[in-house]
Amino acid sequence: MKANYLPILSVFDKHTVFEIPYYQRSYVWDEDNWSRFLEDMENVSMTDKQYFIGSLILKQKPTETGSKYGNVRVVIDGQQRITTLTIFFKVLSLLKENEKIFKTFMIDLSDESDEQEISIHHNHIDKTAFLQIVNLQTLEELRTYLEKGKGSTKSRLFALCQYLYKNIDQNKLSSDKIKKNVHFVTIDLDSKENEQEIFDTINSLGVKLTTSELLKNYLFDQYNEEKYNKYWKPVFEADTDIKDYWDQKVYSGTKQYHLVDLFLYAYLIIQFRGGDYVVSTE
Repeated sequence: MKANYLPILSVFDKHTVFEIPYYQRSYVWDEDNWSRFLEDMENVSMTDKQYFIGSLILKQKPTETGSKYGNVRVVIDGQQRITTLTIFFKVLSLLKENEKIFKTFMIDLSDESDEQEISIHHNHIDKTAFLQIVNLQTLEELRTYLEKGKGSTKSRLFALCQYLYKNIDQNKLSSDKIKKNVHFVTIDLDSKENEQEIFDTINSLGVKLTTSELLKNYLFDQYNEEKYNKYWKPVFEADTDIKDYWDQKVYSGTKQYHLVDLFLYAYLIIQFRGGDYVVSTE
């Protein structure tokens, strides 16, 4: 394990691809998080002082011979922050009509195809909306995207893009000062280290994960995506409507729970009482 205090331009160093795995939860930041983020970016731009945005825990992923990518890191923690930063720089670049603001922050892996490929590879939940936003080329395209939605209006990334478009004050933001002063503490794990232990340790920070999210992270990793696609995704995450259904909060007694957590708890009790498993409830 190695830890470093690095500015964001050193983290996105033109050599590393960041893979947000399929088994992680979707983007969950809301307006309170976005408001504080924008306020902090304005303060960095005004004071020109260093700002610590949080930790970024990465695990080295083995790459096959002949792979298009030489250095691939799985994002264990920090996807909310790097996703927010990416969309922020994209929207700011479109508003200022200066594509270099985005391209000098993010690796451009594009080939001859029309679709831009950047260094963050998002999980399946947010992938469509993420690619739609980062592939916008002009301010007019951004406005059209926000007006029409293109089927992404339920996405938190669509909501983030919309919020930034409405609330960014170009006169209060300096992309150069932000890139120079915003720092991560990056924690790099090698391929043999146990990321689940690290993940559980830091779960008390940020937006707390639900029981089902913790369970999904425990059961599925980069090596058993086939089981995830067979057992979990078709039931709980087949599409946005199904995921929203299971993510809704309902009351049980005087407390609120996510519906998926109540379902899994009830299923567990049924299995124990059925006597098929020699496992105590304790």
